[in-house]
Amino acid sequence: MSEMLNKMRAKQGRPVIAEKPPSVELAKPPAPAALMPLAKTENHIRKPKPTVKYACGHELPAHQIGICSDCRSIKNREKAAKNLEKRQQKKEKFQEEAGRLPDGAFFESEYSAERKTWAMVLTVVINGETKEFSATGSNYDRLSHLLAGQCRAAQLGQQATEPTKKE
Repeated sequence: MSEMLNKMRAKQGRPVIAEKPPSVELAKPPAPAALMPLAKTENHIRKPKPTVKYACGHELPAHQIGICSDCRSIKNREKAAKNLEKRQQKKEKFQEEAGRLPDGAFFESEYSAERKTWAMVLTVVINGETKEFSATGSNYDRLSHLLAGQCRAAQLGQQATEPTKKE
């Protein structure tokens, strides 16, 4: 490869690279005594590391004293599964509570710039009976949720209550 490069350099008028002399391998110095393997005599037998046997039956090195790591991972998996189940139940409960309005529900809203308030009316047909729910306030989203909650409560035959402020 270097011959080909030298030919190209010569054609281009550039100086040719001299060949490198073969490298001489030097003898490696002996390894330090600390890295040398111990002679296998009675005096130099490695002692086994102390272990701790837990009540669960697992045996681990003594420097890991505490909860058995295998049992800890099992408990963590159980806890994660329990939390996942709780989240799913909470999500299902929320979806049940946040059901949809009946078919044909109709919102009417009007904004008053003078008073800076919304007036909203929700008209629905429940069990063949037309019902109207109305409210006024400054927050459009809060009003729509309030009216939807009143409608759901009427569907369940309960009286709707307005949310109370915590003092």
